[in-house]
Amino acid sequence: MRRMFGNLLFVLVLPAMPILSGTPPAPAARPSTGALPAAAPPGIRSPAAIVADLNTGRVLYSKEADQARPVASLTKLMAALVLVESGLDLNTSQTITKTDHRLVKRGAPSRLRSGCAYTHRDLLHAALMVSDNVATVALGRSMGWTPEAFAHRMTLRAVEMGLSHTRFTDPTGLDAGDVSTAREMLAILQAVLNQPVLQSTCQKELYVIIPVSGKGHPILYRHTDAYIRRHPWDILGAKTGYTHPAQYCLAIGAALDGRPIGMVFLGAIGDLTRFGDYSRVMRWLTKQSRPPAVTG
Repeated sequence: MRRMFGNLLFVLVLPAMPILSGTPPAPAARPSTGALPAAAPPGIRSPAAIVADLNTGRVLYSKEADQARPVASLTKLMAALVLVESGLDLNTSQTITKTDHRLVKRGAPSRLRSGCAYTHRDLLHAALMVSDNVATVALGRSMGWTPEAFAHRMTLRAVEMGLSHTRFTDPTGLDAGDVSTAREMLAILQAVLNQPVLQSTCQKELYVIIPVSGKGHPILYRHTDAYIRRHPWDILGAKTGYTHPAQYCLAIGAALDGRPIGMVFLGAIGDLTRFGDYSRVMRWLTKQSRPPAVTG
C-alpha cells in the first residue's frame, strides 16, 4: 500500500522526459579533446566526475571519469534496475525480518520494523530515496535471491551493458568491492531514468509508507538530495551514497532548457561538496550560449 503525504509531496513532472528514451551514451567511449568553452569549466572538487547531455551522449565535462572507485549506495541504482527488469511486482508485499537487519548491520539504521510488511513499491522508495539497506535486501529476497546472488546478477547486467570496470559484491553498496567509474555510473543512471517507475521514484522529494501488516507506524521519507532542492533547476532523478572507502557520491539528472543533463560525482571529501559540484556545473552550463566542448 503506498501513500503520498498530501500536498507535501512535491514531484517535478517534466514533459521533457521522453527525450531520455534515446540510446544511452556509450560508457566505454573516451571523449576527444576539443576547444575549451568561452567560460572556464567549473572547479569540480570531487576526485572523479562526468557531465553529459543525455539526449546526444555528448560529454560536456570529465575528470578522471574512467578511474574505478567504490561507489557506495549508487550501487542501489543497478540493484533497482535489475529488480524492475526482472519483473518485480510492485503491488505485492514483503515482511521485514531480523535477518534482513542483521545482513546490513554495518550500515545506517533502518526505520523499517521487523515483523511489518510493506509493499515492494514502498520498499523501492525506501531504497532509492533514503538508501535503506534493509529494504534493498528484502526486495532481493522477494525475488528469491541471496545478497550474493543479487550482486552477481547486477554484475552480469553491467557486463551486458558493456561496463567493463563495474562489478558488485553486495546489492547495497556497503562493500568496498562495489566499484564503477563516473562514466559507467552515468550509463547506469540513464538506464534508471529510462525506466518510468524508477525515474519517478528517484525524482520525489517526500514520500510516506504505511505497513500493510504489523505494528509499524507511517514513515515519512525525505530524499537524501534535499539540500539541492532549493535550486531552480528541475531534477529528473538523483541518488546519493556514502561509505568511508567511497566517500560522498552523487548521481543526478537535471533539465536545463529542456535538455536532460546527467552528472556523476565520486569520492567527494565533504557531504556538501558533491552538491556544490552539481551547483557549479549547472551555473556553468547556464552561462554557455551553446553546449560546451569536452574538457578533461
